[in-house]
Amino acid sequence: MALCPGAMIRPDRRTGHLIRLSRVTVRKDFGYSLLVRPQAPTVQPNIVAFQEWVLKQRDSME
Repeated sequence: MALCPGAMIRPDRRTGHLIRLSRVTVRKDFGYSLLVRPQAPTVQPNIVAFQEWVLKQRDSME
């Protein structure tokens, strides 16, 4: 999972190591993308909780 400027993880997105979870991009003075590895065998509960929290925060900003 990554929460960072898109340019930092562009190579990982091109190779498919990371995928976008949402098409929504927050464009402010800077932006971040939330990504997760599609091959992850299991997703730990703390990662799911973080993902849900981030998406809830994003939704509250729209």
